[in-house]
Amino acid sequence: MTNVQETSIDAYYDLDLTSQEKEVMRAFAVLGKSCVSDVAHFLGWEKSTVAARINMLKNPIEVKGKGKLAYVGKRNSQATGIMSMFYTMYVEQA
Repeated sequence: MTNVQETSIDAYYDLDLTSQEKEVMRAFAVLGKSCVSDVAHFLGWEKSTVAARINMLKNPIEVKGKGKLAYVGKRNSQATGIMSMFYTMYVEQA
């Protein structure tokens, strides 16, 4: 089990998301900063499914008022070793 910030756990449970979006956010709550390949590997999903959910979650127009993901840079994926774009959970401050 990975140490997860209490604020990340609270943010996950406060979200009004679809079931797939919740699963992606749960993966980020456990994995921390991550990429499409690593989340897909963690969930056992196709990368295209994860990429579509990440695109919805990182787009503030589509998910206004929901928790979302923020881009944090590029590094190598743990699942593939390929340089990938990494995201992390982003929660707007009240």
